[in-house]
Amino acid sequence: AELQAQLGQLQVRHTGATERAAVLEELEKRLEGLSAGVKQLLADAQGASTGVFREIRGLVADLLHVNFETAGLIEVALGEIAGCLVVTGGHDVVEHLQHSGSLTGRVGLVRLDAPPPKTHLDAIDLRTRDGVLGRADEFVETTPEFAVLARRLLGKTWIVETLNHALALAEGAGRGLNFVTRGGELVTADGTLYLGP
Repeated sequence: AELQAQLGQLQVRHTGATERAAVLEELEKRLEGLSAGVKQLLADAQGASTGVFREIRGLVADLLHVNFETAGLIEVALGEIAGCLVVTGGHDVVEHLQHSGSLTGRVGLVRLDAPPPKTHLDAIDLRTRDGVLGRADEFVETTPEFAVLARRLLGKTWIVETLNHALALAEGAGRGLNFVTRGGELVTADGTLYLGP
């Protein structure tokens, strides 16, 4: 009887999870949460083998893969950049979009060919500091083509245990870097603090 009760509970949970997965898959298919301009360019790029649209590689969020446990933290670290399009020939795409005037909404582009800025922050290594879990780009898997992108977008953000750790590092050894806590708080290099779910 006890096993039957457990089985019933598991079946209810399974049904709920299956329904939620179906809803999420439908939202993903409809590109829910993206601007009209991004949806338009993704549609234009679909199957494009010539022209500037073949330069569009996809959304930042789709090109960087993370495990379930750290997905929310990487989403906080990326912020709005997660919904930007990655392009290889940035100049060509920008020129085409400027002259066509056909965009139906705002679009953010991340150029793969843009040189990464060199700063002293690249040399800061906080791995041995108390409360540090690692640099954000180390929690991301991607193809070799996009490894530089992951480093450029997430290399100045560190994942830490608590807000106290983040604040202490931001005021000390990690000055100029961004910090995301396990709880999803974000401390940025300019002193902005984001709290709440």
